[in-house]
Amino acid sequence: MKRIIAVLILAIFALPSVAQHKKVNFTKEFIKQNRGKFHIEVNELKELLITMLAITNSGLENDDMFEQKGECIIKTS
Repeated sequence: MKRIIAVLILAIFALPSVAQHKKVNFTKEFIKQNRGKFHIEVNELKELLITMLAITNSGLENDDMFEQKGECIIKTS
């Protein structure tokens, strides 16, 4: 199990090296409409890794690592 998690963590950190590196230009209108707002997206692989880590003994025993109580809001598109 530890090897699988280690391989998954390695894969997660290797993904940005093959990620899209295009320069993004936002219009002034877009910036005006979205200033002060934020949106966080976690891709499926990272979500799977986080879930796997959260259900390990280490994740279940460590409240600082993962929130054990509280509301979880999941918005899918």
